Amino acid sequence: MKNNKAITFASVKKFSLFNEINDHNIKEYSLFKLGDKRIIYRFGRHMASLIRKKVPNLYEDNFAIFATNKYPLNKYCRKNSFLLAEQVAKELKKDLILGEYTYSFNAGSLYDNYSLEKRKREIHIPFIKNKKRLMKKKIKIIMIDDSILSGAALRASLKELKNITRTGTFFSVLDLRESIKPEKYFNDFAFRDGSIGILQRIINRRGYVFTSHMLRTILALDSNKRGNLLNALTKRKKCLFEKAAKIYFN
Repeated sequence: MKNNKAITFASVKKFSLFNEINDHNIKEYSLFKLGDKRIIYRFGRHMASLIRKKVPNLYEDNFAIFATNKYPLNKYCRKNSFLLAEQVAKELKKDLILGEYTYSFNAGSLYDNYSLEKRKREIHIPFIKNKKRLMKKKIKIIMIDDSILSGAALRASLKELKNITRTGTFFSVLDLRESIKPEKYFNDFAFRDGSIGILQRIINRRGYVFTSHMLRTILALDSNKRGNLLNALTKRKKCLFEKAAKIYFN
C-alpha cells in the first residue's frame, strides 16, 4: 500500500459524544452498557451526526466503520459498542468491519482499576478477516468504541488495522482518560442501588440483545437476586439469556 506513515495511536484523531462527564451522561452511558435499545438508537444517531461533522470527506473517500466483538459473532450476545457501531453504519450507510477476539472470561483482569500512571489489564488483539481484500480497497477507518481510558484497547486494534489502512479516526461515547474513578464506576452507575427492576425492564424490551456487561452484571448478583430476575423474565427472554450466557462465559 503506497502511503507515507503507518497508523499509530498519536496519528488517530479522537472524538467523544459527551464532552462533559456528569451524572446524567454517566447514567445514560451505564444504561448503554447494559444494552438499553432506546439509548443505543439515540447514541447511534448522535454519533453519526458527530462523524458527519468531524469527517468532512466522509462520502468522498472510501470510509468504513470498525468495531470489535468477542468471537463468535452471534445474535444472542454482543458488545454494546458493536451494537452501537451497527447503528452508526446503518445511519451513515457505510460498511461495517468486524475485529474478533477470543478469551476466557476472567473478572479479575476485566477492568482498568489502576491509577492513571499504572493502568493495565489484559487486552486482546482483534483479528480481521479478508485483510488482503480490504487492503486493495484502500479504505479509511472510523473506529467505534464505548469509551477510551488508558488507550490500550485502541492500540490493540491499531496493531491489526495497520495491515489494511494508514488512516483512522476514533469515536467513543465517553473519554475517561482524565478520570480518577475506576471504569467499573461508570459501567455500574445506573445499577448502583442494586435493584433488579432496571435490568428486568431493559431485558424484556422487544428485540433486546444481551450485552457483555449485562451478562457480567447478572453473574455478579447473589443467587436470590439472580433467581428473582430470571423468574421475572418472559420464557423466551430466559431462554435467550441461557444461550447468551453459555456462549459468552464458555
